[in-house]
Amino acid sequence: ARRFPDRCAVCLNHQEQTMTYRMLWEYSGRLYAWLKKKQIGTESMVLLYMPKDPKLYVYVLGVMRAGAAFTIVENTTPKARRDFIRKDSEAQIVLTADMFDEIMEEQALDGSEIINPHDAAFAVYTSGTTGNPKGVIQEYGNVDLEVRYHQSHATGQGERHVSVFPAGFVVFVMEFVLELIRGNTVYIVEPGIYQNLTRFGEFLEEERIESVWMTPSMLRHLQSLGKTVKKAMVIAEPANGL
Repeated sequence: ARRFPDRCAVCLNHQEQTMTYRMLWEYSGRLYAWLKKKQIGTESMVLLYMPKDPKLYVYVLGVMRAGAAFTIVENTTPKARRDFIRKDSEAQIVLTADMFDEIMEEQALDGSEIINPHDAAFAVYTSGTTGNPKGVIQEYGNVDLEVRYHQSHATGQGERHVSVFPAGFVVFVMEFVLELIRGNTVYIVEPGIYQNLTRFGEFLEEERIESVWMTPSMLRHLQSLGKTVKKAMVIAEPANGL
């Protein structure tokens, strides 16, 4: 935020909604203050129930600055799964998009809480196809190790990056941290676009996207990454034959 205050941090689709790094830091600082007033901090679990949009990025960063942990349930999630995750995660508070305006009335705090590497950072839940979803806690130390590894192998800063993974996946959280640390602009694309590979290819060209994280199967079926994509990180599946 100090290096690139006016650079767009997060965009939704064709820049229909945008949020600069300055805005992301300011707004997440307001959530940090709001959570602190409610005594939400280290080892507190916060459930984020909302769509994948720029406000979600504010919520994730605000919770992390408060030293708390989060789990994300997108608003398209079936009620039974949402209710189970809320109970199983022992979430102390649920944040929704409708609460954004109220939270933004707070005076922003700067900085962040001091955390221990073994403090809970976030929880991700399995699909639950073989029974109830199973939650897996990730610690802040895990996030730090991932950041250190990728920073040592980083190529490019200030790139246009497209995010396609659902917000409830561990990949989304790591992508969130790594791409913003690099000062990149993250484009959130709706499922209707990336599930139609022809349309997704057009999107990459239209928005001059330079980097993307995707599954190997998606890359295999995408006929072209376009002329502007410099790198694609394949993840989450075996990449045999690529």
